[in-house]
Amino acid sequence: MGKRYGVMLAVFSIMLLGFIQLFSPCANADFTLKEYKSMKQTDMFREYITGVGRGIYWANLHLQQTGESPFYCQPLKLSLSGENYLNILDRYVEQNKDKVKPGTFIELLLLEGLIDTFPCTK
Repeated sequence: MGKRYGVMLAVFSIMLLGFIQLFSPCANADFTLKEYKSMKQTDMFREYITGVGRGIYWANLHLQQTGESPFYCQPLKLSLSGENYLNILDRYVEQNKDKVKPGTFIELLLLEGLIDTFPCTK
């Protein structure tokens, strides 16, 4: 579990540092569910969530390439877009609205949504 956390932390750190420039002067490295609901229709936010999704994708691929268990098992011929990531996030939040608090970070919710949408079965 520690190695997975380290990989995810590294990928998110690199990705988010790049986005800090995009969101300056009021740079955020993460967004809460409350902020997401008010920002999700903006083009800038759609680009952000696409970047988060791609970062998670590459971290997941790295786990597979190094023999670790992936977070989720996306079908090989399926390519996800920013719109897909938003739909996965929205569906996960709706299905878990009793458990998800407004202060929960959407980056974590997207990861949980991907795990829920594409479970790994062995």
